[in-house]
Amino acid sequence: MTPAPLIGSRTIVDQLGRTVYELSVFMPYVRDVENPDSDWVCELSLTGPNQNFNRRKVHGVDALQALQLALKFLGSTLRHENEKGDGQLRLYQDDRPGEFDLPEFGDSLSAAIEWKVKT
Repeated sequence: MTPAPLIGSRTIVDQLGRTVYELSVFMPYVRDVENPDSDWVCELSLTGPNQNFNRRKVHGVDALQALQLALKFLGSTLRHENEKGDGQLRLYQDDRPGEFDLPEFGDSLSAAIEWKVKT
């Protein structure tokens, strides 16, 4: 199987604008193309001083959920890294610290979404 193509990447910087974390998200794909009920996979990478994983797999019932869960995983991981560090991580040098423009687990919008699996 060929690797899924990259669909997006982002750089997280410190208060001086130095790159601290690099993250990448890859196109979701069906885990087992021979099985119509197979789950979907979205791979992601995050490199930085306290996290370093390449092509971690997040699973969902469909492509949208796999992508959503991958983004939430990244958002929650970056929030945690920011809280345990000096609290100065940001998306862009001029942004407010801790604002990564990524969803997180436990946010109010996520609680309002109910995923339904087709039967």
